[in-house]
Amino acid sequence: GAPSVVAPPAAGVLSAAGFLTAPLAFDFVRSARAAVHDLEWAQVDALFAEMEAEGETLLAKSGVAEVTHRRIAEMRYTGQGYEIRVPVRGGSWPRSLIEEFTRTYRALYRRTGPEVGVEVLNWRVVSSGPAPDVTLRLTAEASGGDARKGTRKAYFPSTGGFVDTDVFDRYRLAPGTRVGGPAIVEERESTVVVPPGAHCAVRDDGALEVTG
Repeated sequence: GAPSVVAPPAAGVLSAAGFLTAPLAFDFVRSARAAVHDLEWAQVDALFAEMEAEGETLLAKSGVAEVTHRRIAEMRYTGQGYEIRVPVRGGSWPRSLIEEFTRTYRALYRRTGPEVGVEVLNWRVVSSGPAPDVTLRLTAEASGGDARKGTRKAYFPSTGGFVDTDVFDRYRLAPGTRVGGPAIVEERESTVVVPPGAHCAVRDDGALEVTG
């Protein structure tokens, strides 16, 4: 029932590409449940410092010298069965932490919670190195020639059986090209299926957009 589906170039391996181009990072957590107004801030700072030191040690072993840390508190209204992650930016304790919690909660749920206290369950630190100097080139250029490779039988539930289906080479589809379904667009990493009655258009960035 989606009005359109967008398949970028190399859609089948984008997760792997993202993994390879993401900065090396480690996530640490310490549990220390307490109401915000009852927190021992010296203890909280000690927990953060402990996790940050651990992150710097692990990243140094991986050859990372430049390390950044993000401090996070997992918070909730007292009595709730779930918590949300709130950035810890420092400032005036505990007021700044409660304000950040309220801002994050409102952004997630478009409202604030009940008139009860706020508590912290866990403290987190994300220690990461710099992002790799890599640029993903996702703008596909058509290699030219006839993009239609032929036809083959393909099954579609809407037709109740197998129908003759055009097969296209994605690498030969130029921007602006439109393909009517039923059709199959093949590339090395993935296959895009265009159902009967739908259309596939090649966008300027090389992505395929299938609309019903």
